[in-house]
Amino acid sequence: MKRRFCALLIGLLLPALLLLAWNILPSVAAERVLPARQDKLDAPLAEAMAALPPAANVSYIVHLQAQADLHAARRVAQPLLRRQAIVSALQTTAAASQSSLLAALARRADVAAVQPLWIINAVA
Repeated sequence: MKRRFCALLIGLLLPALLLLAWNILPSVAAERVLPARQDKLDAPLAEAMAALPPAANVSYIVHLQAQADLHAARRVAQPLLRRQAIVSALQTTAAASQSSLLAALARRADVAAVQPLWIINAVA
């Protein structure tokens, strides 16, 4: 069962990682970090972002802390139903935790593109 779950995750994560490695994910315009949020960034990253010119385009991924509870899905006996339960739990968690971030990014004129990533609960 663990092996199938790992294979499912690898099968879903591998294409996303390849896209990231080839820098195909959409660019997102760099924004100056608000002082209230600067403490969330590593110091070298905050310094590098502060040194960017105002019109610089930067791609980045924001990982959200919420994680899906997969305990119930792992107990489903049938493999297809188990995979469906896992995917559903991941998508539900991502939709709930990403909604306010996606809405805030949609209101910004300096954001070129946004890609929600439900498998890892992140936004690129």
